[in-house]
Amino acid sequence: GVQMALKVLRDYYGQSFAQMAQPETSTHSKSGDAASSIIGILEVAESDFGKLLAEATESEQSAAAEYEELTEDNKVATAEKKTDVKYKSKEIVELQHDLSELSGDRDNEQEELDSVLEYLSKLNDKCVAKPEPYEER
Repeated sequence: GVQMALKVLRDYYGQSFAQMAQPETSTHSKSGDAASSIIGILEVAESDFGKLLAEATESEQSAAAEYEELTEDNKVATAEKKTDVKYKSKEIVELQHDLSELSGDRDNEQEELDSVLEYLSKLNDKCVAKPEPYEER
């Protein structure tokens, strides 16, 4: 929009700038001072718009690159966590299996200990000499 306005004004007043160098004899003249002020303002506005557009483009490109990097990092982290969950689940199953085996082994050992203690108790009754109480003598 600004570029088109500048083009129209330059086309319209372009002839006036060339004629300003030569003295004009007609009664109607284009206002060259006002034209140069307006064109100057429009050129500054166009320059500012260009800077803002460049800054916005650069900002958006850096934000897009940052987003892509973050997205890639998130994908990697998600894959790592899924792998961790898979292996941890496998480890849980193995540990539960080991626990059940060891619990069974412990139960068997406890039964064996109980029977040995019972046998020891019977042997103690037979083999250990007990003193006779005084009343029985």
